[in-house]
Amino acid sequence: MKKVFLFLTLALTVATISAQQPYNGSLEQWSSPLQPDGWGTWAAAIAGYNNALGDSLNRLAYRDSTTHAGYPYPLDTVSARLVVDTCTFPFQGLDTLAGFISLGGAFYVPPPDTAPGLYYGYYPYTEKPDSLIFDYKYIPAAGFYDSALVVMTMIRFDSLAQAEVTYLYNSWLLDTTSVWTHMRIPLVDYYAVHDTFAPDSIQIIFFSSVATHLHRGTSLWLDSIHFDASVDIIDSVDTALGIGNIQNLKGIKAYPNPANQQLNILVPQAEVGSIIQLYDAEGREVYSAMIDRVAYIIDTGCLPDGTYSLRVNSTDRLTIYAGRVTVVHSQ
Repeated sequence: MKKVFLFLTLALTVATISAQQPYNGSLEQWSSPLQPDGWGTWAAAIAGYNNALGDSLNRLAYRDSTTHAGYPYPLDTVSARLVVDTCTFPFQGLDTLAGFISLGGAFYVPPPDTAPGLYYGYYPYTEKPDSLIFDYKYIPAAGFYDSALVVMTMIRFDSLAQAEVTYLYNSWLLDTTSVWTHMRIPLVDYYAVHDTFAPDSIQIIFFSSVATHLHRGTSLWLDSIHFDASVDIIDSVDTALGIGNIQNLKGIKAYPNPANQQLNILVPQAEVGSIIQLYDAEGREVYSAMIDRVAYIIDTGCLPDGTYSLRVNSTDRLTIYAGRVTVVHSQ
């Protein structure tokens, strides 16, 4: 396989981004059948090199939907599928390649350039999110073990020093799963810079393989790529409602804490339809439901005494509440 280069370019001009989420993180919008809007692929990277490659690169990264062929695609019907496949490059012969999508785009420099290879760009971004969240499933080629890979980099260009400051650079392996899996990667411990300045650029790349010898057919499906917003963790207790240790983006209330027979959840009208989940101390989900009213009640009478993690995910799968509640039954 041709060696792939990660090219740390200078930061792009900073733009104001109101949502502070990866562009088209749901992957629903595809202006081309070969590339989700805002993300680079092999097909896009190679287009300026030789457009005749077209169909030979379709299989490396493409829209995966069996029920809707039109545009725009209905929500939750589209995912990106990244595969390992073999392509013929003009003047270079046959290469087996891992598929990828890259926030910030990508471009290809062919030989005989002194630094040929695949280069990745950056996307303007000015927050330090708490977690990277996405849904995926990963199926290696039959008879082989493999892992997918996600790489994330955040930088700021220091105009005084005329140099890049790296905020975060790390990679994580994704193991085999034949069913859709909800993945949350905490980021806070990976930040290398803790000062008053924000980063100005971000790069996220997903690869369908890390194997030394690639095997055709290995596939990674991706959807709903987003962040937990960067928020303060409130360690003090709300004495009126008994709420402590919470991350709360939408003014959600959960009380009483400790709870006996029921836990009351108050949400804004706009958050009706969100999903609420409870996990026990071992991380096992013990409750999951859709919030269908602004004053929602969880029956805790059947839960054993203990401390539980409470999470509320909005309809676009952003975690808008995360905290802990204690269940103590009266004797």
